[in-house]
Amino acid sequence: KELLEARTQLDNLLTFMDGKAGAEDLITKLINDPTLQQALSSAPKTGGTADSPTSPPEKEA
Repeated sequence: KELLEARTQLDNLLTFMDGKAGAEDLITKLINDPTLQQALSSAPKTGGTADSPTSPPEKEA
């Protein structure tokens, strides 16, 4: 199950990254730089997506 999940995530990433050369360069730098990996993994999360907003939706009165 974990292998299938990882494969699906990689497939989604490949689809998302297709044609985004600048993003591909950044990913390559991240993969090759352990210091950058550590900095990003310890950085506080900011922003949000449609799937995970940063604040709860407001309730209507």
